[in-house]
Amino acid sequence: MPTEKRRNPRRTAVLRFNVHYTDVNGVDRYEIVNARDLSPSGCKLLLRCASAPRSLAYLSSPPSIQTSATVRYQNPTARGYETGLEFTGGFVLDTAAFVGGSVQ
Repeated sequence: MPTEKRRNPRRTAVLRFNVHYTDVNGVDRYEIVNARDLSPSGCKLLLRCASAPRSLAYLSSPPSIQTSATVRYQNPTARGYETGLEFTGGFVLDTAAFVGGSVQ
């Protein structure tokens, strides 16, 4: 049985997001972070604080990207929480302008 759960291939990204989310203690957080990888349906980035699974994060990247995303997973690292987000509301990102090579 395959373990791959991704709906779309991921690619290394060159995209900076303004991220607003609520941490596990209910505190509102705001960060400006680079996406680590990107697909049409989601992204991976590094956040300073843990947030609850399935909680919402609000993303923007001026001038034209504004969407929300659901936290799908978080893995603790020495520098923060590697966070996988899935875009919500049918938002699909045209990744052509923001991606580099393939991510394994």
